[in-house]
Amino acid sequence: MYVLLLTAVAAACGVGLLIAWVIPEAVLFILGAKYSGLTSEVVLAVAAGSMQVMSGVASSMAAVRGTVVSPLISIPPSIAAQALLIYLLPLDSVSSMFWLSIAFNGIQLLANAAVFLQRLIREARVACAA
Repeated sequence: MYVLLLTAVAAACGVGLLIAWVIPEAVLFILGAKYSGLTSEVVLAVAAGSMQVMSGVASSMAAVRGTVVSPLISIPPSIAAQALLIYLLPLDSVSSMFWLSIAFNGIQLLANAAVFLQRLIREARVACAA
């Protein structure tokens, strides 16, 4: 059920990302004329938002079942990825900030999903052994 719900959220986010990529002008029209030239940035903004939504859903679903990711698992990779991107990307662009957000939320998503799935596999093994 966890994987199914996370896949459904990913599909919904994917649809939003696809719309922003195929017709960014329509998305920017909603924001107003001041944002009309930000076609590549709007795709990154939607991707960053989608990654944040998926990370939040994965974390919430795991927390409901009593699984919380240890800070020792999630924080060091997040700091390492951010340090690497800060070193590689110019920090004077909006795009770079979106890439930092995508990286941070992607790592959080992977950490939450991995820890929760590991718990489910361990519980299934215990149930099968009993």
